[in-house]
Amino acid sequence: MADPLVPGPGIQNAVLRTSITDCVNGSDGSIDVEKFLLHTEEVVSRQRWATATVTDLLDDFGYDPPPESAPVEPREIRKRAPRRVWARKSAEDAPLELITPQESCWYVMYVSNVLIAEDSRMMDKFRVRFRLPYPNYLELVDAVRSHAIFDRWCGHKKNGKKSSPVELLVLGALRYLGRGWTFDDIEESTAIDHDVHRVFLHRFIEFGSTVLFEKHVVAPVRIDEARSNMHEYAVAGFPGCVGSTDCTHIITERCEFNLKNNHLGPKSSHTTRTFNLTCNHRRRILHTTDGGPGRWNDQTMVRLDNFIMGIRESTILRDNTFELLSRDSDGNIRKIMHSGVYVLVDNGYLDWSCTVPPMTMTNKISEIRWSKWVE
Repeated sequence: MADPLVPGPGIQNAVLRTSITDCVNGSDGSIDVEKFLLHTEEVVSRQRWATATVTDLLDDFGYDPPPESAPVEPREIRKRAPRRVWARKSAEDAPLELITPQESCWYVMYVSNVLIAEDSRMMDKFRVRFRLPYPNYLELVDAVRSHAIFDRWCGHKKNGKKSSPVELLVLGALRYLGRGWTFDDIEESTAIDHDVHRVFLHRFIEFGSTVLFEKHVVAPVRIDEARSNMHEYAVAGFPGCVGSTDCTHIITERCEFNLKNNHLGPKSSHTTRTFNLTCNHRRRILHTTDGGPGRWNDQTMVRLDNFIMGIRESTILRDNTFELLSRDSDGNIRKIMHSGVYVLVDNGYLDWSCTVPPMTMTNKISEIRWSKWVE
């Protein structure tokens, strides 16, 4: 009987005779089909020999394989323990009863409470706590429900479980953004797991920076769009003014080390991103630039502001005309007509005709009062 550990001469020769590289023609790099088939046959023979060798060894050691008809025990299915944030017991020996989000504090106060839409005092408190009027909150909830980005939270899940109430998820996102609560704090008020709020917040920010931004942050480029924003300024004595502009710094945590020095501005010890923002007197944002490093000052950011540069270059709102008073060489007051618009700024901006700052170096009481009024 041949030794099973030593392949026969045919197998040995097959292994030594060809390899996969021998199947390639050196002249043009093509594959020789006959050599490739021969090599494949030799590889299969080698595998069959190895299988037969292992089987003979198992027989020598007395290994008895199980019969093919042996029943296979089914795998025990372990059920996942129900996830709960709150729970209670009706009696000492009673099982735990899950407290649903519909029984949470916020759901009772702000979702199922019908009086909040009728009581002005409660609506005022809601606006202070969530930085949003209650009617606008209801509109926001409807917008979230109808958008495809929030499909995983709207309606029922595939396994039959109910999704977390979207009303509470929106409230959690507003409280996180408005007051800087942690997700654990929000879980305590909504009975929804903190990780659910975390995942929802990322989608909510994406929704706000795209859908809501394009819908509500609309810069006026025609005079009929700008007149509603110019009314308060005209009443206050600034005809032709369309808004107030300044740079806003937003703290950016976990900034990369190689970018840290560029994001440390002179106004904060934290790393920040700066945005040149224009709003009307009702605090509605009309336009904002993309974020820049916190070290960039007002004079740098204003050159990247398409809205301000459009006003300066007279590509937008150039059809507007307004009247200002001036004194001639004899001290007489006369009216001068101007075209275009301007914005109110502080003294960190460039000295352009469309950016009007208060006066810093003056001894005249009238100019001091005017500068205070601008501020």
